Amino acid sequence: MAFKIATSSTILGLIGVVGIANWYWRYIYPELYIDQSYVTFLVLILVCIFLYLGISLGTYIRNKKKWYGTFMVSISVFFLVVISFATISTYGAALLPSAIIGSFVLTIPVD
Repeated sequence: MAFKIATSSTILGLIGVVGIANWYWRYIYPELYIDQSYVTFLVLILVCIFLYLGISLGTYIRNKKKWYGTFMVSISVFFLVVISFATISTYGAALLPSAIIGSFVLTIPVD
């Protein structure tokens, strides 16, 4: 059950990241001045993708009864929430629902 929740969180998160990237390239990128960089946005999106994959991988490892699976899920969810609140004025609200769903993985006991 925990792996299903983690997978749904990851899929929802990746759909959110694709939507954010589409919005950015369609509306924000053409408006940038020459001296403004889009590299920070790309790095942040890549970090979010790795964090979402960390939720699924951590849940898989957690189900194998390894202690660092729980740590991996906890760190991934924590940093997704931090990124969500740090970027709440632009796209953080799109990342928050999947991070909350990913946090439910920690409440399900390991079989």
